[in-house]
Amino acid sequence: MLAQPIFANQTFNNILWHTKSMAIFQKYKKSKVQKIL
Repeated sequence: MLAQPIFANQTFNNILWHTKSMAIFQKYKKSKVQKIL
């Protein structure tokens, strides 16, 4: 019973981190493109 919430929390953290890193990557890509233009 105890392992279930921990696993769900880990998955949630993974999704959160992935979303954050994707957002940072998109920002980075945009600023790079603007510098080239």
